Amino acid sequence: IPGAGYIRLLTEYNLNVGDNQYKVNNVVVNDGIQDEHVFGNKDRYTKYGNITFGPSNASYAASNVKTYVEAYASILNTRYGINVTGSVMTKAELIYLGCREGSSTCSGAPSWIYYTTYWTGSAYYSNNVWRAGSDVSFGTSLYSYTHSFGVRPVIQIAASDL
Repeated sequence: IPGAGYIRLLTEYNLNVGDNQYKVNNVVVNDGIQDEHVFGNKDRYTKYGNITFGPSNASYAASNVKTYVEAYASILNTRYGINVTGSVMTKAELIYLGCREGSSTCSGAPSWIYYTTYWTGSAYYSNNVWRAGSDVSFGTSLYSYTHSFGVRPVIQIAASDL
């Protein structure tokens, strides 16, 4: 955590973004923010909010994911008048919380870690990105893969703003 006095929070749901946003009566609800229906690839039938990680490589700095996270932080800043910054979980954070690289699983982590399917901010070489899955998986996928992974931000707030 950069600096004392900050709290980092993993959002409960993924952001309602991408080409397969959750809709009610053909109208997108909660555009760009969390939605309880948006899990990435929760099961065969629930696939809302999936996006490609990046347009050309596995760099978080140039990723689609970062663009959506920053837009979400901006929405929170405007809506609540506090200074929120955003990021996503990293491979190191997920390992610290109980995911295991060698066995490709998050079964040792709390269930809220693998509640949704989402990209992390950690590259695996130049073309793959670490991701966590609601099937308890922990592994890598090609940055351009579109079918399963969503955006689940980590927001950081100064404790004095709470």
